Amino acid sequence: MVNGVKPRYLHDPQSVTHGTWPALGARLINTAESYLRGLYSHRRLVASVAFASIAVVAYLAAFLLRFEFRIPGDQAAVIRGTLAVRGVVRVASNWVFGLGSAHWRFVGPYDVTRLVAATTLGSVVFYLLTSAVPWLPAVPRSVLVIEWLL
Repeated sequence: MVNGVKPRYLHDPQSVTHGTWPALGARLINTAESYLRGLYSHRRLVASVAFASIAVVAYLAAFLLRFEFRIPGDQAAVIRGTLAVRGVVRVASNWVFGLGSAHWRFVGPYDVTRLVAATTLGSVVFYLLTSAVPWLPAVPRSVLVIEWLL
């Protein structure tokens, strides 16, 4: 406050007096800032959701590449039966190696090593689960290798 006058900023909806569009824009900016602050306070959860989403997309892409973009019906059933398990195993392996707590702006060789180790652990655990648990359908090993590379 300067001389009893509150400074007015562009993103302050009270300071905009030039019509409804600038006021609406200022409200949208304030709302976006508050959501981003909320996401930042839950950044590990956001990172886990992002890792799970990337794992699911890589898994689907591996099936598409393996079967040349024409997935047979029996393999579609395999995807439906194992997709959630794949996401959970990948998030768990990333959590074990602490990938959700790092600042990815400053990535070094140590972080790349942890990423490769988490990916390998997740793939091995997923393979063992689909091989050992009778109600989980078996996933082709070629799909697991392609997914690991992606």
